[in-house]
Amino acid sequence: MTDSLFEAVAHATRELTKYGFSTQEFAMLIKELIFSIPAPDLAEVYAAKYDDLSPEKKGRVVDQVAAFIGTLKDRKPKDTGHLILGISFVDDNEDEGRREFLDACLFKKDDLDAQFDWDSPLSKVTTLEGLTDDQVEELAHTRILPDSYAYDLSPWEEILGYEVDPYNILEVGPIPLAVAVLWEMTFFGFDESRVDAEREELHRRAEELDEILKLPKEEQEKHFIPAEKVFAELGIPERTEEEKLADHRRMSREIAENGLRKYHAMRAYLERKVD
Repeated sequence: MTDSLFEAVAHATRELTKYGFSTQEFAMLIKELIFSIPAPDLAEVYAAKYDDLSPEKKGRVVDQVAAFIGTLKDRKPKDTGHLILGISFVDDNEDEGRREFLDACLFKKDDLDAQFDWDSPLSKVTTLEGLTDDQVEELAHTRILPDSYAYDLSPWEEILGYEVDPYNILEVGPIPLAVAVLWEMTFFGFDESRVDAEREELHRRAEELDEILKLPKEEQEKHFIPAEKVFAELGIPERTEEEKLADHRRMSREIAENGLRKYHAMRAYLERKVD
């Protein structure tokens, strides 16, 4: 897998100028990453995310994903100046326990160069071990710039044109990273017209919310349901102060740990650029 991956990197570098990209050593695009891996391998890992499906239904998902990947072959990637970094995050759920998952995070490359804070408090910490609750809380509230962006509603040509860092690929694995991108890409299905419809609906709702927020506060309240009322209707018991505190600390720890992981993934990428 490693040899074929770096062969794909070399090929991608040669092909960049055909798509209007500036050539950089070791540059690679999402499209090149996806097509450096056999489609059935990607489809199998994609389908495995549906752990509640029967083998028969998973088989249909595998076929659908493999066919979808085939439709991307003739699409021309579009350069938008964005970069994908695969970052492993933690989800600490009170009921289901702690789990790790890979997120394919999207950044503007110019923002990474201009906004990253090399002297952030996060730069001095690599683990939460030994930190007090107050120290963890402080890290959880530390702003991390630049922001990453959602792209599940982005045009597919743009997603295929996002750049990836081969060193990051080797850190998180080419198949998991490619599948994470495909998962976001197909969040609303395998028909791009559905993605377009969802994008239009999101814009409509955003405009509707903007209009509501222009109303006086008492008028705004008519459009929103208080959380307490929702909990009561769902039969969710009110938590004790001790439970609220424990939940807050667990959430702060999760936010701080994920913030550390995100910060140091960005830092590692930028340090490689400097070197």
